[in-house]
Amino acid sequence: MSEEFEAGQLVGPYVLIKWLGKGAFGAVWLAEQRSSFASPQVAIKLPGKRNVDLVAFEKEARIWTAIGSHPNVLQLIMADVSQGQPFLASQHIPDGSLRNWLKSQKKIVLGAEEAIAITQGVLRGLKHLHSYGVVHRDLKPDNILMHDRQPLIADFGLARIWDTEASTQAPAGTFSYMAPEAWGGDRCPQADLWSVGVILYELLHGRLPFTGDYATLLYNITRGPLPEIDSGLPLSIQLAISKALSRSVADRFQTAESMLSAIQDGPRLPEPPDDPKRPTDNTNRIKRGLRGQIILYDAFF
Repeated sequence: MSEEFEAGQLVGPYVLIKWLGKGAFGAVWLAEQRSSFASPQVAIKLPGKRNVDLVAFEKEARIWTAIGSHPNVLQLIMADVSQGQPFLASQHIPDGSLRNWLKSQKKIVLGAEEAIAITQGVLRGLKHLHSYGVVHRDLKPDNILMHDRQPLIADFGLARIWDTEASTQAPAGTFSYMAPEAWGGDRCPQADLWSVGVILYELLHGRLPFTGDYATLLYNITRGPLPEIDSGLPLSIQLAISKALSRSVADRFQTAESMLSAIQDGPRLPEPPDDPKRPTDNTNRIKRGLRGQIILYDAFF
């Protein structure tokens, strides 16, 4: 339980209902905006008492707004500062992360059809983000949410705005999913596609392709033996994983579209329809609140 917040507390226009967990950016709460006619629920991320770069916070909020709506990208509803407390409000996805979804399904390994379908959704979301120049930087099953068996990418780019006093000695990200160049601080779309390759490998094999403590993992990812890929998988998937995990950026998939095309020979999930409750155009608006805080409103609310 978060010690800094409690149920019933008001954060901006939202009332905190239930603590959902603690992520890389602090506490995550279920909250709702109460009114006489409807009380829409959202997920709120609260960095607590840690320092936040508010200039970067505003920049990231504007970027998140600019990318608009996509069926495979989590929708931002509000970014604000309330009584000195920065927070982000986004769609609440009750099914939780891909990691938790796998646990709830009691599955360690997915069949090829299901693993490919999830990967296709992730790649569609990445294609959309990359088209706006947004690199995720920390793609992993914990940052992919499942909504009616459809993956939604969450928490893209936000590692840059939280905790300005964090040490810069270690690279930011989750080591097991980081591309070789990311260990040196180089973040590019191809690094995200490496992460997709790791996730697809993990879904199909029930284990990570590279493991070990910090030093061992760094060696395995940058210079160690390449992971064995199940020869029983469709050839297109074996080749896609191998290419996604190429150590050279030049040898890797260059775009999400190219990786998506490479796995088209496998089972394909149809494009999900847009949620009618979500705006289909870029109708989010930003305005300044008191003391210059950024307030970002979704047109639906």
